[in-house]
Amino acid sequence: MKRLPLFVVGWLLYIVLTIPFILLGVPLVAVLAALPTSTVRRVSQHYKDGRAVLCWRWRWINAIWGNDEDGVDGLPQISVVSRDVQPRQEWWLEKTAKWPAWLRVFVWSAIRNSTANMRWLPFFGMRIDRVRIQFDFGMKHSGKDVRYWLVWQGLRAGFRYFWTNERCFWIGWKLMPHDHHATEHDLPANESRAPGVGFAFQPYGSV
Repeated sequence: MKRLPLFVVGWLLYIVLTIPFILLGVPLVAVLAALPTSTVRRVSQHYKDGRAVLCWRWRWINAIWGNDEDGVDGLPQISVVSRDVQPRQEWWLEKTAKWPAWLRVFVWSAIRNSTANMRWLPFFGMRIDRVRIQFDFGMKHSGKDVRYWLVWQGLRAGFRYFWTNERCFWIGWKLMPHDHHATEHDLPANESRAPGVGFAFQPYGSV
């Protein structure tokens, strides 16, 4: 916990730098989502399982407001030759089944996952080295449940405080205590965070 002040500075710097892009993204994504020719489906550049994701046609827009993990619509297809949505995102397909396509894109890319592709840019994202992961945690008075944990790699850190067993406060890079490994450097290839880790700020998020 001695490094916590440094971690807080890093969190605040990230938030200050991304707020303008988040605010700009709301009207920008709203306009793009309404244009039928603004997107194209391509194979993900960072995930090597062959998934096909919906991208913005313009690289400079896609570099910030795109989503190479799930696509700008949140519905990554299994491959370019299969229109089936990856099983892990079927919940989003069901939830938005009656939505117009533009609304699905707007909610996913401007509200739920704004600036998702910034994780691939220097400072904003990171690659986990499991050997370098360190963590600290505190227990509730009962001694049975974790009250909080702090996980860090170098000067990048993530902090979670558990309000209840279902809700938590989460800020920082999406690092987990179980990421640590004594000898293996990389996360398993099927881990969604293996190619790169983004940032979370959820004052009352789901566990």
